[in-house]
Amino acid sequence: MKRIFIFLCGCFFAIPLFLFVSYFSLPLSSPSLQNYYILKDYINQNTPKNKKRLVIMSASDGMFGIVGKMIDKETEYYPINYSMFFGTGLDLEFRINKLISSLKDGDTLLLPLNYDFYTTQENLQYFSYYQNMLSWGDKDFFYKYPLLTIKALFMSPPSKLPTGLLQDFIVHIKQKPLLKEAKSRWNTDTKVFNGIRVDSLDQYGELQNHQGSLMLANTTAKYIAEDFKVTPYFLEHYNKLRNYCNQHKIRIIVTYSPMLQNPKFDLNNSHDFQKIEKFKKMLAIDGIDIKGDPRDFQFQLQDFYDSPNHLNTQGAIKYTRELIKMLKQT
Repeated sequence: MKRIFIFLCGCFFAIPLFLFVSYFSLPLSSPSLQNYYILKDYINQNTPKNKKRLVIMSASDGMFGIVGKMIDKETEYYPINYSMFFGTGLDLEFRINKLISSLKDGDTLLLPLNYDFYTTQENLQYFSYYQNMLSWGDKDFFYKYPLLTIKALFMSPPSKLPTGLLQDFIVHIKQKPLLKEAKSRWNTDTKVFNGIRVDSLDQYGELQNHQGSLMLANTTAKYIAEDFKVTPYFLEHYNKLRNYCNQHKIRIIVTYSPMLQNPKFDLNNSHDFQKIEKFKKMLAIDGIDIKGDPRDFQFQLQDFYDSPNHLNTQGAIKYTRELIKMLKQT
């Protein structure tokens, strides 16, 4: 009996210790994201004192499609672009939490949201999603899903501790050189695009100077489905963001992300125009006033880089001109 008692006591103390050590061995499934956010956070913390702040968030369309330098020169705003790629195991919840922690009282928040954001669902079967949420220290996930948290920790046992610690160590030793290289690049205004990598990021948090046009074979995109509906999951997190902004005198401007004029979606076609008008009305029902004329945000094949969501530099200049017009009007 005494042995059983000692065994149970050992389990009682061993399991929490196992989970605690497992937390430190839990690596990011997308470690390059840390480097992007290191630079974006640095930009956010070092904005000019003499300009209003414009914080921008979307997916990769927002990283490719906006020329921050134009907004900086032609408006009263200094843009800070927190857009980040889809398909990286970062959920909408993380993105909203990241925004809330990055905003300052009196900011203007520009949301040229990718259309997939409105219909997104939480995918609890996507292990790299909750692995990343925990690795980034998102406490909301831990409190909402304690069982998934424990599952994730058991799937990253202490035997992986060297991997997790090595990843953290690499990020730590690379952080200063990463910032040093970025600041040197920004100070010399070097116009280089090194692919979809952190060393292509400019001083506003965007990917710039990418030349070339989309191939004809990759041009179909519907953007908005016939049965479009805003998901409760999107509304839950958007409302959390909106409530925070209301409390801190932060203005939200929601607008259209870039669209390619193509046979599947052409706003000169009355059917497709009615589809986007329905989209606008459905957002309005939930209190989301999307700004601008959608036809101003649809561009031609030669304006896109490698997908119907990624503008090339020429297209980004055109799109940014429309954003600047809208910012001045609002």
